[in-house]
Amino acid sequence: MGPGPYPVSIAFSSNGGRIAAGSYKGGVKIWDAETGKEVITCIDESRGSNFSIVFSPDDNTVASCSASYSVQIWDAQTGNRLRGPLEGHSNPVRALAFSIDGTKIASGSDDMTVRVWDANSGQLVRGPFRHDDGVYFVAFSPDGTKIISGIPDKGVCVWDTTYGALLAGPSYQHTEGTLTAVVLPMNRHYCMIAVSPNGKWIASWSKENNYLVHVWDSRTGQVAKSIGAHTGYVCSVAFSPDGRSILTASGAHAGE
Repeated sequence: MGPGPYPVSIAFSSNGGRIAAGSYKGGVKIWDAETGKEVITCIDESRGSNFSIVFSPDDNTVASCSASYSVQIWDAQTGNRLRGPLEGHSNPVRALAFSIDGTKIASGSDDMTVRVWDANSGQLVRGPFRHDDGVYFVAFSPDGTKIISGIPDKGVCVWDTTYGALLAGPSYQHTEGTLTAVVLPMNRHYCMIAVSPNGKWIASWSKENNYLVHVWDSRTGQVAKSIGAHTGYVCSVAFSPDGRSILTASGAHAGE
């Protein structure tokens, strides 16, 4: 989608009308999903690669996290930074998720922790929840009482968001209401994953299999479809809100 530094993270807005992407040079851009026109640019002075980007549930804000060890929150209508950098992690931040009510943000990092931030004040409110390896995936349960975190090769952990207690894991699959979080038992080249809104499908990228994006059935663990999306590394994958489309970002092509 247009020239500029290639994206390393990508996300749909909840209504499907906009696409946000974070670049390897630290910028955040938002496009109109129908026309492909760039509508917002957020200036990130940290210059660290934005490894994850997420819209808030009401689509009014965008959160990004980066190699500069921090989290930032942006106004999705103006591109202005609202809060941040939120600091506390001691290594690059790889994963982000908003709670369903939009009041909290969970972040996962190479420092082997998950932290929970107040989305309105930017203050740390829970954590760190400690793992034994870097965290590449985080999600809230629908009722907001649990956080699911994923570690390459070591599966999924489920945490109590109030007390920080490890409730389950690590294992390779947990289902929390309508949300299914899966980290497939493969190497770090499979860390680019996305879960469809209904929890039925998981999309992942594979370097080893000719740069294919695989779509897995979350109930059986079997590959349902393989997509030859790019000719190089895929940095991020995301489902559309209706679950019918998959958005990918690559260094070879900006977004497809």
